[in-house]
Amino acid sequence: MSMMDFIQKSLLLCWLLSAVTEGVTDRRKQRRFIVSEEPDQLHEESAFDLLLESTDYFSMSIPVRTKSPVTSRPSPPPTPKIDPTSSPSPQQSFFTPAPTPEGSGRCLPPPDIADPVSCVPTTGPCIADATTLKNVTDEMTDDDTVAICGNVATSETIRIAASRATLCCGGGDCVLGSAIPPGHQILFVSGRDFTLSGIRFRGGIGNRGGHVAIEADGDHLVEDCGFDFGRARQNDNFGGYGGNVFVQTRDSLTVRRSRFVRGEASAWGGGLAVFDAASLRIEDSLFEDNRASIGAGLMTHWDVEPDGQDISIFNTKFVRNLGEGFLATNLGALPSLRVWESTFIDNANSGISICCQDKDTYDAILCENQGTDGDNRCSSIQIYGETSGTWCLFFDENHPSY
Repeated sequence: MSMMDFIQKSLLLCWLLSAVTEGVTDRRKQRRFIVSEEPDQLHEESAFDLLLESTDYFSMSIPVRTKSPVTSRPSPPPTPKIDPTSSPSPQQSFFTPAPTPEGSGRCLPPPDIADPVSCVPTTGPCIADATTLKNVTDEMTDDDTVAICGNVATSETIRIAASRATLCCGGGDCVLGSAIPPGHQILFVSGRDFTLSGIRFRGGIGNRGGHVAIEADGDHLVEDCGFDFGRARQNDNFGGYGGNVFVQTRDSLTVRRSRFVRGEASAWGGGLAVFDAASLRIEDSLFEDNRASIGAGLMTHWDVEPDGQDISIFNTKFVRNLGEGFLATNLGALPSLRVWESTFIDNANSGISICCQDKDTYDAILCENQGTDGDNRCSSIQIYGETSGTWCLFFDENHPSY
């Protein structure tokens, strides 16, 4: 059996354990998507002459960290309590509760607020045309910083192979987009420790990563960026991952204050797909109106890191994604998972799904979240393991209780 067959069969089993309610089905039928079903129409409309039409939609304001009241719903059955002195049930064996920070008044402290990257170019003045950008990035060396200014329409993919390189906005509203329909992949990175800061992307289409693909080990950073209308398609039964962005690294990816909207992937991860990363951190970001077969908003998968991923999601919104808001799947151990002070609204199938193989214990903290619950816990947050059964929560239920 191939790896892809194994994953697909495991995910099917996961879905069968979660009843899809009539209300969810009705919402899916009623949902209207902005992304066109016709590929040519989609990318004609997202070519460079339309790059600036969605400025208001792409406002770079980050999600507000204060919470609004959760919509009322019938009181659910009590969540099973974990008694450390008793033999755990299959459900209970999933979790290793972590202590609440003493005196914090909250389940987890917020991450330190990081200042934006200082965009000081090392390769010459700020670049405002595609030809110069292509020539400069082709010649980049390690530790170089390239700044763009204004709107740059490219007719071919920008490629960066240097390590510790930075591509950033040197001033104004910086946009990178495809100059001609039906579009092409905008940026491909093969260098370690890449930083992308302050740039909006429109009109990209690719095999892995419609707008951006980062395929290199190292610690990568994406901050203050916007990704809109990216599309990833399969080619000869390969790809279709990361409608807006695709990242593959055995080290880490950090995303701050960024927006992944209206992306579409024929396979996994309409907004963002992350493969093999040992650490994934998402802060103050938005995943909205993306769609994919699975993991429409954010999809993460790993089979390289034997101990699973360290996943942290803080103050992030997942809104109207068709095919789960956030999905994690693997061929090894389940991850260490922290999801707190985040919002999940009208995501089809479920807000969070974790699947498939597992280890004896599972280190998870989910707390201070909110959202529009499904009719049962498993249509809100579902964590599934082949030997440990399924654990499900409503969005505003905390685990562990505190």
